[in-house]
Amino acid sequence: MTPPLTPEQLEGLLERASPLPWAYRPQEFDDWGVIRGPDTDSTIGPYKPVVATARDGKTGDIDLDEHRRNKTDPYGPNAELIVAAVNSLPSLLARIRELEAGIKPFASYYDSECAYSESDDVRIFGELRIGDFRRARSALNRSTDNG
Repeated sequence: MTPPLTPEQLEGLLERASPLPWAYRPQEFDDWGVIRGPDTDSTIGPYKPVVATARDGKTGDIDLDEHRRNKTDPYGPNAELIVAAVNSLPSLLARIRELEAGIKPFASYYDSECAYSESDDVRIFGELRIGDFRRARSALNRSTDNG
């Protein structure tokens, strides 16, 4: 299994990958599992290039015959998940950056409150408890240290 990637690693992948947005079978005669990118100019005119093809290791020959009869795509769920995940990455990464920026100003305050344990009912900044703050700080450190 591929380990989770940091936001920086995901941004790097997006920069090197085919342009967004991607679409699942946007053209009438696209084959099963086809994922295409946005319109691209070429010597023959604009077209949507194939950027990926989804498959499903659980689908066997008998299943494929049933999908042909029913005119369904056995790879559709995987293709739709890939497209949704890839197209959502820019906004999800922006949200991560926004949340990280919101936590960082409290770093020096956190460091001065280290004498308290998580079980202490000490509130900082209104409703934020020391334990809540430590968990948020720990998450921030994991996301920035893995880069």
